[in-house]
Amino acid sequence: MTTQPRRGALLLAAALVALAGTLPVLADTSGPASANTTEFGDVSADHAFADDIAWMASVGITKGCNPPQNDNFCPEGEVTRGQMSAFLHRAYTTWSGDSDDGTVMAFAADAGGFEDIADGSVFADDISWMAAEGITHGCNPPENTRYCPAESVTRGQAAAFITRTLGLATDGASPDFADVDDSHIFAAAIATTAGENISRGCGTNAAGEALFCPDQPLTRAQLAAFLHRTDAVAGEYLGSDQPVDPPEPIDPPEPIDPPEPIDPPEPIDPPEPVDPTPLVSITIPDSAQLSVGNTYTSTVTASGGVPPYTYSLDTDVTWVSIDSATGELTGLVDTVGMASLTATVTDVGGETASAIWAVAIAPAAGCEGNTTIPDLECYALTEMADSLGLDAQGWANGTDPCGWLGVTCELGAVVQIHRSGLAGSIPTGIRHLGGLRTLILVGGTITGSLPPEIGELSELTTLILGGNQMTGVLPASLSNLGQLQHFDAMDNQFTGPLPDVFADMPDLGSLYLAINGFSGPLPDSIMTANPNVALGTNGCLTASPELTTWLDTRHLDSWGTWDGGC
Repeated sequence: MTTQPRRGALLLAAALVALAGTLPVLADTSGPASANTTEFGDVSADHAFADDIAWMASVGITKGCNPPQNDNFCPEGEVTRGQMSAFLHRAYTTWSGDSDDGTVMAFAADAGGFEDIADGSVFADDISWMAAEGITHGCNPPENTRYCPAESVTRGQAAAFITRTLGLATDGASPDFADVDDSHIFAAAIATTAGENISRGCGTNAAGEALFCPDQPLTRAQLAAFLHRTDAVAGEYLGSDQPVDPPEPIDPPEPIDPPEPIDPPEPIDPPEPVDPTPLVSITIPDSAQLSVGNTYTSTVTASGGVPPYTYSLDTDVTWVSIDSATGELTGLVDTVGMASLTATVTDVGGETASAIWAVAIAPAAGCEGNTTIPDLECYALTEMADSLGLDAQGWANGTDPCGWLGVTCELGAVVQIHRSGLAGSIPTGIRHLGGLRTLILVGGTITGSLPPEIGELSELTTLILGGNQMTGVLPASLSNLGQLQHFDAMDNQFTGPLPDVFADMPDLGSLYLAINGFSGPLPDSIMTANPNVALGTNGCLTASPELTTWLDTRHLDSWGTWDGGC
């Protein structure tokens, strides 16, 4: 590989001449040390980076982290930018061999002109050297008037510092790590250091793809590994076949970095002032075409980051919700139009990802001409048309539903349905007619039970279903009809005991349930409602003594006595 002369080499030569004879000659080193040569109490022989830390100490790049004892290395402590300048300066002196003439490189303590580095600062010479060599440009682009010596160095920054120190060509280099795409500010430097085997990544993701963790803080142990591996190739680029020891460094009192509580494979650095590549990603459903009345079910999924995930949804409609733990979307579509949905996933580390998609909603079939009532109410009418054969009688024909036979609307809602001679069954979708006050479906062959959803029609005052063939027991949800005044289900085939639902019907004036198959005890709550009652021609009905006395005055015997079936 061809190397280019560096401006720093000229500066170094000038400084050597100026300082010749002023500092002691550095001794040659014999090469990388083994882990057994380190005497740091916090670096065990089986530590992943023990060999690298031992080498770093043996060539004089560091003495330790707790002066004056210096019996610890603090391997999991984060490397600050100030410390990085000192470590890199000492390593460069070792690699370049520029100390062979007995002098030590020194620079004026102008610290590269950075406003946050005062003259005489403990790292001023090292920072000035980095700026003069073009290894650092500053920490606040584009002004670059500061160096930020106390901030932690990221793994991506370290890759850039090392490639610039060696003068490595990075043009066209593309990283092969799943968390570093070509747009990352340090992508080329990361690719180059990986190609030189200076960095080997920080692990793999769930898919088995290699990761670099470019934005994690660099630990002191990881830096030892980076510099030790760089030592193996430095001679090729800096012109020294055998690395030599730098002068015995005068270690300034370095702050003691607290150890990380968890030693990950290689942690993630805090970002430079650029947006990091999110580690967590989100997959959204395809855009859908739905109609009012459809049940929407789909799922948002996440990958990467650190599960478990938490899901949230931001949307301009009220009919859909998301399960925060599973990402499952559910809802009953109730409005025509275009719904915009934004899903966000957050992992346990606080990393987030969001995505937006749209759902187009058409009117229910037969409601194309609806302009007066809510879309969901029109859908309920079309469901009744389909279930009771009303589509053959002019319903669900694409015109305004308030003009359909037997439908009355007020103030933008259906308030009355009055039809006779129908066949079929009452659909559950009737619950969507929330403003309905009168429901009269008489004199037909309607079959099936009265659906429990009838109890959701809280505005209902009149419910007349006489003269049909309905079966089953009356639903307990009738207790929710607190405004009911007239209930007539005579001449059907209902069975079972009457539900105890009448206590909350203070306005109930008539309860006509004759000519059915009801049997069993009658609830005393009928007395609370105090309606006129018709219960003749049923099965065997019984009552408490008090209710029996009351029925003697309120029962209409036109269809037989209330206890005539016993």
